[in-house]
Amino acid sequence: MSEDIYPELAPTLRRRTVQWFFILVGTVFLLALTLLMVGAVYQVMGTRHDREAFPPPGQLVDVGGYRLHAQISGGGAPTVIIEAGLAGSTADWPLVAPAIAKETRVFQYDRAGLGWSDPAPSPSTPDSMIRDLKTLLDALQIDGPYVFVGHSMGGYLARLFQAWHPEIVQGMVLVDAAHERLTESLPAESRRRMDRKRLMARALAAVSHVGATRIGLHFFGDRFLAPNSALAVRELAVQRSSYTTPKFMSAAANEFRVIDELARQAGATRGEAWTIPIAVVTPGVHPDLPKWPEYQRDLATLSTDSEYLLAEGSGHNVHLDQPGRVIEATINIVKKIREIDAFSEANRVVPPTEASKAPSVIRVKRIWGKAPTSPER
Repeated sequence: MSEDIYPELAPTLRRRTVQWFFILVGTVFLLALTLLMVGAVYQVMGTRHDREAFPPPGQLVDVGGYRLHAQISGGGAPTVIIEAGLAGSTADWPLVAPAIAKETRVFQYDRAGLGWSDPAPSPSTPDSMIRDLKTLLDALQIDGPYVFVGHSMGGYLARLFQAWHPEIVQGMVLVDAAHERLTESLPAESRRRMDRKRLMARALAAVSHVGATRIGLHFFGDRFLAPNSALAVRELAVQRSSYTTPKFMSAAANEFRVIDELARQAGATRGEAWTIPIAVVTPGVHPDLPKWPEYQRDLATLSTDSEYLLAEGSGHNVHLDQPGRVIEATINIVKKIREIDAFSEANRVVPPTEASKAPSVIRVKRIWGKAPTSPER
């Protein structure tokens, strides 16, 4: 209209429109950049505060260029190794670990990127997870025998470790552990929910660097932490601080990525049934997984010496809802292994003979091919 009436003003109007457009775009860009910078500073300051407020309760051990957090309590054999579920950490087990530690030694750790552990230089794989754990145990001189307590995805890792090192794993407690045929039995809606969680974890890993995850948990944290409401206020705060870090979100996204491969490898280890004692602790029927009880009973067939324990009224996190069930099952297996070892040791004792009652003779080993002189009498 203006161009028709005042044609001489058309170039000026177009030039001003372009100028205002670039001013608007530039303003939005600067505003977004400012928000990102503020968010990044907020994230750095929050992480620094959390690090000072919640120092690692255990020790950080180098396993090949990065450190894993390990926590050891109690004493005696066998050693109970707690393997947390997907994206879980040592912060999830305060209702179980101290009670078991009154009976025997308990070893807890955080997988790469989770809890207080450093992120791995490359995405973790099932093989690298098993190697990390064995390296950590060797570095701390935590010798076998071991009893694994594996929750959810941790059940896969416990079974894989047993396949790699069957000579030192003498018992297992599977706490609502995932079954290798779980994915194929999921209803369509459950698969879509799992896919959404994977995408969300990857997205949160990207935006957590600028404080978005920390801000989200500040306002909506109660919804995400509600399943763990059995924990004390400080323990919930520890979990919250862990969930807001980029390394946690990246590690969680990676575990979502490898869980199908973990299931495949765990299933491939099936063969002749074990003879070690195991306990399968499971809650009632999962509403969206109708075959879950069937699969839990199938896990009990992993060994000829197994026990199936139902935790009625518990959700997936049995170690939080009914920790006594997990404690009792674990201590029972510890005692059973001790009885087996004591029986085997008793059978190895050779009764004394007349020859063995004769005066002992001092024997000296030959050293470097030369027989040393006889000791003075």
